[in-house]
Amino acid sequence: MSSRQILEFDFPYYKNTKDLIGRLRRQEIDGVIFRGFMPAEIAFSRARYLLANPDIMRNSYCPYGRMYARTLVGVGHQLDRYFDDAQVFKEECERLFDPEYNFQSHLENLLLKISGDRQVKVPQGPLGQFYSPVTIRYVQPGGAIAPHCESLYFEAKKPEFKHLHQLAEETTQFSFFMPMALPEAGGNLMLYDLDWEESNHNSNGQSSQANFRTFLASRELQTAPNQVNVAIGDLIIFDAGRIWHCVSEVRGTNPRLTIGGFICFSQDDRTVYYFS
Repeated sequence: MSSRQILEFDFPYYKNTKDLIGRLRRQEIDGVIFRGFMPAEIAFSRARYLLANPDIMRNSYCPYGRMYARTLVGVGHQLDRYFDDAQVFKEECERLFDPEYNFQSHLENLLLKISGDRQVKVPQGPLGQFYSPVTIRYVQPGGAIAPHCESLYFEAKKPEFKHLHQLAEETTQFSFFMPMALPEAGGNLMLYDLDWEESNHNSNGQSSQANFRTFLASRELQTAPNQVNVAIGDLIIFDAGRIWHCVSEVRGTNPRLTIGGFICFSQDDRTVYYFS
């Protein structure tokens, strides 16, 4: 049985949500799902439109399918291209969603409710450019996202995070996403009963992702990953920097389409940053 604690709230999320971000940070809970964050028919209509018109937004191919906008992970020294994509994508995303259901506005309003009086912002780059608030990920049939922790990237002193680490502390990274379209089977978020610190401690000082995955594989023989069901229009936030997780193989003919990103904290703990 999973030891993970995932809370669930139904719209309009008034009760017991004031500092959910703080509870996540203190590891009192592992994640939270906001049911009905966006009406399912609205989220799916936007997915259907994008799937019918895949080139209306700037995108690139990745191992599991396609990425709309450029996520910060993996850009290396190409920050100019990242910030250019971020600006274009923000405008494209605002056009994709009706003003009444602007995803970024909905997200920011929710984060303000649950962040314990902290400010909520998209971080700005060294020249004042805004980071991408979110990205859209398309996992094609047969595709999957391999087991990982966000700490593999955030704590690795990679060049793309150099500026962000001047603003934010490195040890806490959450992920958030909302499904826009789901496959007939598979494509599930899977959480392991294995934390970053435990795998890091048992890796004999090695820092390679392959070594961590070897350790994870040995644990899988004892503990299967736990499926988390997030429906179209729901929003999940979970401790992705601490918890090993993956997305299971998409089965059938329909892809998995999600919109989301990452959350971290300013070094003075007064601001919650969200970006992708």
